[in-house]
Amino acid sequence: MDARVASYLRELSRSRSGLNTPVCRADGSVLIAEGKQYLDFYSGGGRFAYGHANTMLLRRLDDNLRQRGPIGENNARSLNIQLRFHSLFEQLILQPRELPYQTHIIGPDAAFSLQAAIQLARDFTGRHTIVAFTEGHGRQQPAQLAGSHRLLAGMVFVPYRRSRGLDGNAMAHLEQLFEHLAAEQRLPAAVVAETVLGQGTGGVNVLTWGWLKDLARLCRRYGVLLIVDDSHTGAGRTGCYFSFEAAAVVPDMVVLGKGLSGLGVPLSLLLTAPGLDADEYYITEHWPSHFERDLALLTTAHAIESYWADTQFTQQIRQLEALLRDWLENLVHSHAQRKFAVRGRGLMQGLLINRYPQLAHDVAADALKAGLIIETAGSRDEVLKLQPALTIGKEALIAGLNLLEQSLTTCLKSCR
Repeated sequence: MDARVASYLRELSRSRSGLNTPVCRADGSVLIAEGKQYLDFYSGGGRFAYGHANTMLLRRLDDNLRQRGPIGENNARSLNIQLRFHSLFEQLILQPRELPYQTHIIGPDAAFSLQAAIQLARDFTGRHTIVAFTEGHGRQQPAQLAGSHRLLAGMVFVPYRRSRGLDGNAMAHLEQLFEHLAAEQRLPAAVVAETVLGQGTGGVNVLTWGWLKDLARLCRRYGVLLIVDDSHTGAGRTGCYFSFEAAAVVPDMVVLGKGLSGLGVPLSLLLTAPGLDADEYYITEHWPSHFERDLALLTTAHAIESYWADTQFTQQIRQLEALLRDWLENLVHSHAQRKFAVRGRGLMQGLLINRYPQLAHDVAADALKAGLIIETAGSRDEVLKLQPALTIGKEALIAGLNLLEQSLTTCLKSCR
């Protein structure tokens, strides 16, 4: 392996491991640090969707570098990598799903892609307001814009479905808002939505397919663009490549980010519908170097070729999801008096423990000592978030779930 590439990939794995101690070896869903083995249910926050140091993808990358030379140093090589990526993404991802999007390579951070989507929506419609959602405990959407005061200045936050009880109440609230704004000729440019609020205070809350379809119809009726932020839930995390596929909804724009690259290299994309004529607008690319862009596109192309050429990988994810979900549901049933709950999609699942402050945090800490890396989510860290690699083996998944169950049992002994 090229020394520069190998060093870069090792540092990525170390910095995103979820451990405070240096990782000396990584292999799929297993990390070794200071002589101790850990099973990984964190996946670098979703970035290592295919596991750490995926052997097959490392081999493909090494073969490519040996046969075609180094990256980031030659314009012709860079152009070839970009053309190959676009061709594979079109042939294996967009065409089978009959999605006629234009694909824009934006940079390493999904925040740039979401900002580009919002700016494009404003330029295209001539309107400024962007509607986003809350989850009842503050502003959850879009988290990517937390540091962009200029874009946040035009945001209007409305209740997400769970903060108003039934789905219909929140949709009725949004429809009333659109009617009011239309009467005043102040309709928004776009609505930004995630299908699973999985990050931070989102707590792995799942948007129902019916709610998403109603939202798409409402946006279409009023001429408001629909932007789906799939930066945490796309690239297979929820079972399909795009998290909205099962709803038969085609958003006007899609933001993709974490999990695109087969080896954890940061990359974000913006997909735009043809009618937006996105080529008329200048969409800026944000890259620290040509080396990082080339490596991101090359490793993403390898992941697409290796895992998404047919439906076999989707079926594999769904089988793992069924095992994971069934295990968690049985865990909830075994502790029925505790009122736990399970929510999530694909290999992004959450165990809700909201009756016991600090319990989820304590379980995650105990699990880490036992050799399982897992994170918490929710406004009060009340959710244990399970996000294993999409390529995790069945035995490793079961072993990790056993560790989680043991830690939960241990921590529950101190709860009344």
